[in-house]
Amino acid sequence: MPDQTRKLAAIVFTDIVGFTKLSAENEPAALSLLEKQRELLKPIVEEHHGSWLKEMGDGLLLTFNTNLEAVNCAIAIQNAIKEIDDLNLRIGIHNGEVVFQGSDVMGDDVNIASRIEPFSAPGGIAISGRVNASLERNPEFTTRYLGKPQLKGVSQSVKAYCIISHNLPQTDLSKIDAKLEPVGKSKKTVMYVAGIAIILLLGFYTARIFTGNSPNELSIAVLPFANMSADIENEYFSDGITEEILNSLAQIKQLHVAARTSSFAFKGKNEDIRKIGKKLSVANVLEGSVRKFKDDIRVTAQLIRVNDGFHLWSETYDRKFKEIFKVQEELSDAIAEEMKIKLIGENFFERRGITTIPEALDLYMKGRFLWNENQEKPVKRSIEYFELAIQKDPNYALAYSAIADAYYSLGVIKRWTVSDEERGELFQKAEDHAKIALQIEPELGEAYAVLGTLLSGDRISVEWKNDREKSKEYFIKAIELNPNYVQSYLWFSNFYLMDYNLDESEVLFNKALKLDPLSAQVNLVGGRIFYSKSNYEKSLSFYDKAFAIDPYLVYGGFNYNYTTLLEKMYQWDRAEKSWEYAFETDSTFFGTLWGYTMHHINRNDFSKAQKYLTKLKKQYIDNSEHASQVYPDIYYLEAMFLLAKDKDYARAIELLKPIL
Repeated sequence: MPDQTRKLAAIVFTDIVGFTKLSAENEPAALSLLEKQRELLKPIVEEHHGSWLKEMGDGLLLTFNTNLEAVNCAIAIQNAIKEIDDLNLRIGIHNGEVVFQGSDVMGDDVNIASRIEPFSAPGGIAISGRVNASLERNPEFTTRYLGKPQLKGVSQSVKAYCIISHNLPQTDLSKIDAKLEPVGKSKKTVMYVAGIAIILLLGFYTARIFTGNSPNELSIAVLPFANMSADIENEYFSDGITEEILNSLAQIKQLHVAARTSSFAFKGKNEDIRKIGKKLSVANVLEGSVRKFKDDIRVTAQLIRVNDGFHLWSETYDRKFKEIFKVQEELSDAIAEEMKIKLIGENFFERRGITTIPEALDLYMKGRFLWNENQEKPVKRSIEYFELAIQKDPNYALAYSAIADAYYSLGVIKRWTVSDEERGELFQKAEDHAKIALQIEPELGEAYAVLGTLLSGDRISVEWKNDREKSKEYFIKAIELNPNYVQSYLWFSNFYLMDYNLDESEVLFNKALKLDPLSAQVNLVGGRIFYSKSNYEKSLSFYDKAFAIDPYLVYGGFNYNYTTLLEKMYQWDRAEKSWEYAFETDSTFFGTLWGYTMHHINRNDFSKAQKYLTKLKKQYIDNSEHASQVYPDIYYLEAMFLLAKDKDYARAIELLKPIL
């Protein structure tokens, strides 16, 4: 037997459309056409560093070192022959191993390449899944999934695509003789585009990863999808896609999904996947990109195994935005052979409160993008977008719940800068919208969660309403309906912390920490719990981690707790630096000026305390008609300053009269 030589290559097959008929009717013309093909195509193949391996009647077998060279050559060929009569080619491209034996060329992958070619439109290019995977991050190319070719005697799972960019025609499956494998009828559930792609991911997990693995392997983090759009303002869309994928995956019972905040901690960072997996305690990572231009969207996704960085699966989806809710059926049908549909019915739950109107979803994502900034102006603007979403879909329960979140957030953000009455108005709006959400969708866990914290009797809402029994009932209901919603655990943990039920508070905190280990808010709650338990070292470790994750959290009430802890541990310089950074970040923020003043009072540095107290009064009292009602904390602070500096009890009491 002749020696065999093996080579990994991009394999190209071409075929002249209608050549058999031409040969039967006019053999000289057919032979002349073959000569013309050879004359035109050989220079193009050489120009793209290809090898002209074999001519098989009217067909050609070519190889290239890279997929990109093969694809570019195929495009050049189709462009060159457009005006040549009767020279109308179908081209197929696959990537794999070519076996050379004597003068012959063989191998499974050569066979597959020849089977891909018939799925090309005349004048077009068909490619396999391997080739498509190498093109998906190249914005030059757009492809369309066709299905799985029937390949008897081939053990590989092969998918066929066609290239539809570069003025290439799309394959019309009704006009080709090649057959696809039959697909089963999939379950139809309304979900969002990239979340839909998760059905494919679920199938992949079911068939290839879940079986026989330990529970630790059933875990994933969805990293923020990169915004590949030319317009940076479309970042809201890529973030929204990511959240929808994450929320969809979180509905699978057996699958542990890292929460949004932890996953988004890696946004814009080029960190090793293995390190990310270790930090988030997950075995697999999903990453990708999103491109949005007018009404066109392209989503690419790839699944990576953490322990060795192996790419388990990748796919590209090109759609019109209006088709956003049809993707699930298309994808699930196309990959039915790789999925166990039964598993979806048992363990995959439809998200509640969502919309079926693309424009409403787009507005909702813009609102969430702003709400996540957790600052007064963006949160106010987020409400505008949520309201616009409701105008598009009056039954959009999640949008109503999001407005409830936003009004509650404003009440917290403005807790020191508005009166109890004004804060109560914000909380009332939050409650009203949460209840509307529940009228539309009675099992919306997110709405129950915000109702729980509104009625919990927290010191910022206790003047408005306080119904601890009802609050607890709402929290239990929220967790029952959505056990992956981190905020429910945090708010419920705070509920028990107020009662000084520290053990129960810690249990709920640990559940939140498992879901969202890199959330600054989660770690801040840990700091408060262990401070209350007098475990100061552990408390400090959580605070340090929180402020390292999000330095903008260094101002406000949590920073007051943090600096108090540092002072208790005699770490005065660290406390000083923390307040300095907070002041540099925002020199007008109420919590920063109040806390920095108090810090210097505690250190008996009265000149600096006077400096920041003066700034605080100028910023918030000098132009306020009802300062004593709106800003009573400033009066208390000045009284403490007078007592500490001069022991002037008379002036302190006089100062406090308007608010007592």
